[in-house]
Amino acid sequence: MKYFIKICIYTSLCVSLLLSIASCSDTSIAPNATAPISSKPCVEISSGNSSVGSSSIHTSLSSGILVDADICISNNINLNSLATYSASLATFNFDELKRTFLVNKQIINEISEETSESRTNSPYRYCNTSDNFALSSIGENIYFTGDAERKISLLFDNSEDGNSIQFNNDTDLDFSTRKEAQEEVERIIQKLKISVESSPTCYVLDYETLTQECEKYNEYMNTTFDGAFPSIQVEKGDECYIFIYQLTPLGLPISTHTNGMFGDGSWTSGTYFQCTYSADGLISVQVPYQFTDIVEKTKDNLGMSIEQALDCLDHKYNSMILEGNYLVDNIEFEYVPMPNFGSENSYTLQPAWRFSIIHSFNVADKLDPYKQVTVNQRTTTVFDAITGKELVIDDG
Repeated sequence: MKYFIKICIYTSLCVSLLLSIASCSDTSIAPNATAPISSKPCVEISSGNSSVGSSSIHTSLSSGILVDADICISNNINLNSLATYSASLATFNFDELKRTFLVNKQIINEISEETSESRTNSPYRYCNTSDNFALSSIGENIYFTGDAERKISLLFDNSEDGNSIQFNNDTDLDFSTRKEAQEEVERIIQKLKISVESSPTCYVLDYETLTQECEKYNEYMNTTFDGAFPSIQVEKGDECYIFIYQLTPLGLPISTHTNGMFGDGSWTSGTYFQCTYSADGLISVQVPYQFTDIVEKTKDNLGMSIEQALDCLDHKYNSMILEGNYLVDNIEFEYVPMPNFGSENSYTLQPAWRFSIIHSFNVADKLDPYKQVTVNQRTTTVFDAITGKELVIDDG
């Protein structure tokens, strides 16, 4: 768990979106659109078979890359007729957000000031309540949180090398079933007029697992910072569900992933609707941004099949000298938001295939240079699903 980073940086990075282009080969791909809440099953494609309808692919590429991956693609995507779209960032009305999240709460402080961080030329708005909840927005985003969520954020990490897998179970908590909690969450989503997938990722933060992770956290903090930070304790009342929804305006699955830096140096975050639901109801919500004014730029483009996308990946790695082992363990079809340079709030939504790759290699142990230890490093490769060109990820 990246505890040190969490201590230094608590607030999420907001909106910005990127992507510069390198090349791989000339091939293509494409989508269709519909629905405020759309379904997004994981489909499977057998190795060497272009039919879509299984749930995973198991093969090896000529470059030596192994593929053992689920393939996630929305069921409304038509790879034979893909489109690209222009879009702009939507702006949330802060007064409406207050009416949604701060019902029956006493606001004790409120701030409104101009900020250069907003890409919709909106002011920074913030307020907090007598029971220590805070709501903020710079127009295009929503951040709502309270004391309980601040504790949970130290114990739950859903980054790729985080501990979220410890909470990946189907149990129901005592205060509410998972289904009931999800229904309450989706009432809020509908009220905010946000389009999301129908099957969110759900993490169940039960008391037993929270206690185990709390012990690990306290041990790490005491060892690393020599007791400079107080230990935290969890209670049964800290149990909660965390739901993460992919945004799907017009049925388009928008990337949830960080895509690096773009031309003006702004950070490129993904977007999603993430919330925490406890016995006290909704105790946190994050929405980095959502899109509006979505219009087709090009349509009826022939899109790349998964086999063609794998050919692009193979072509890239065949041009490299590889050390260690490479495993593709997840493949997603998504729309990557790319800023239109020269325009502050104009984006192209580009269909893409995303490959998540684990690179395993040996290095000398720091304590014993004669001993080798295995390091697993995760990387990402993204290809334009129409042209086959690589969308280069720059992590800075």
